[in-house]
Amino acid sequence: MAVASGPNVVSNGLVFAIDTASPNSISGLGCTGFNNAPQLLKDLITKNRTITSYNGVRLANMSFYTAFAIDYPEGSYGGDAASRQGITPGYDVRSGSKTYDASRALHLWVWNEDTQAWVPDSYFTGERLAGHCYDSYVGTAEVDKWVADYNKIKSAFPNCTYIAMGSHRDSYHTAAQYAILKDLGAPSNVDSVINFSSPEWILVGKPGLGAGNAYGWVFQNYSTNPDYVAHLNFGLPAFGNRDSIRFDGTDDYIDIPTSVFPAMSAITIELMNFGIDERNSSIIAGGISGNQDLNIHLPWGDGNIYWDVGRPFNRVYKAAGSDYIGWHHWVFTKTSATGSMKIYRDGVLWAENTGQTSSIISLSGGAVNIGRYTTGNFNGYYHNGNLALLRVYNRELSLQEVIQNFEAQRVRFGI
Repeated sequence: MAVASGPNVVSNGLVFAIDTASPNSISGLGCTGFNNAPQLLKDLITKNRTITSYNGVRLANMSFYTAFAIDYPEGSYGGDAASRQGITPGYDVRSGSKTYDASRALHLWVWNEDTQAWVPDSYFTGERLAGHCYDSYVGTAEVDKWVADYNKIKSAFPNCTYIAMGSHRDSYHTAAQYAILKDLGAPSNVDSVINFSSPEWILVGKPGLGAGNAYGWVFQNYSTNPDYVAHLNFGLPAFGNRDSIRFDGTDDYIDIPTSVFPAMSAITIELMNFGIDERNSSIIAGGISGNQDLNIHLPWGDGNIYWDVGRPFNRVYKAAGSDYIGWHHWVFTKTSATGSMKIYRDGVLWAENTGQTSSIISLSGGAVNIGRYTTGNFNGYYHNGNLALLRVYNRELSLQEVIQNFEAQRVRFGI
């Protein structure tokens, strides 16, 4: 099984993995839209498993943008966004000067990851708006120019993020265009989805992602909420800080399906975290009907790192001092039959407890969050830090395996 951090990562018993180094695991953009497009995180093990976040996955050191595409006629569809088609700096904004305006039909903008700048207007040959607007309302000739410009830019600048948009009266499409959209990550049925006279859609993707793996995709929000049209928040540079998901300690979190946590006889949770401060917070937690069935404080406000799991929950903890600050590799294990619970830090056993024999129950019917505490009934205690990877195993990793995983990625984080 190939895992993002490399061939040396232990795969036996691995049931869940996210890793920000892999575009197949996380959207580098932290995209969200009014229709809650789920292209935020993908489980590397079960790739069709949806992982979402109410507030969106936000990465540090990024400039966010808000993009609107509108339906037709724009006076009737779109509410306060009717005049906002295009790209505006900021997260979820509806006013102010735009970076790029949009008009009728098909559009293309490209961000060069290598130069950390937009690809110059001279590379775009559309009919309007400095070449970025291709009038697909009148026929396929402009669509052919869109395809040609895309191929020209892809050849000239191999490391780019593409923002494509169909705003009101995007009427004509071609097979070559559909193929490009799918390669950038649009849904596999995008040709049937947008094959009518005035669709509204926005795609943020990269060549090679493949159908269904877009960094961000929204379509026809009017059918979801008549006050709003297609609306997507995204950040650039896409991979300027790809080594972490930034949790701001205020409202950021990620929902992961409870199917990741069936009843187990043993469990291992592996994290690569950049610690910032001690506060009442959880980096991962889960429970059913108010029970604390799974929880890691890294650390809690009292300065202790706590690892809790089982019902009633078992625990191992230790005063952290400054051990949590900066990048560190953490591994948390429990085996119910032996009663052993352990915490490893950077490949070394850091804390241990015995006699912890409670059952590791299924969390089906409850909730599991990354970045905050949840018991299924109560949510809060948001994590302040950066998370680069999280793996779950349905068995206890040995010391040798913990060391193997640590050695596979320590150089990436300068540990």
